[in-house]
Amino acid sequence: MPDNTNTDIKTTKDEPCYFPFLFQAQFRTECVQSPNDPTKTWCSLTEDFDRDGQWGFCKTDDNKEEDEEDGEDEDDGITKEEGDDSGKYSIYNL
Repeated sequence: MPDNTNTDIKTTKDEPCYFPFLFQAQFRTECVQSPNDPTKTWCSLTEDFDRDGQWGFCKTDDNKEEDEEDGEDEDDGITKEEGDDSGKYSIYNL
């Protein structure tokens, strides 16, 4: 699959989103609503979230201002899988 990294949409950590990406056996072409916070959306950083588990919250005008104001890291819903040294991360409750 060609590199479809969409540099127009970035995560709150300025990482480029990858579109389309595979999530729950479906290709997604836009940021997906967070299951834990309906005010946030997320995207995959690779072509296959189901396989790689790499993601970040999508940067929006609203959360960009929040991140700049507080300057602190928030609980972004990323957890390292127990006993996994592969670097894969997952979203709570997916």
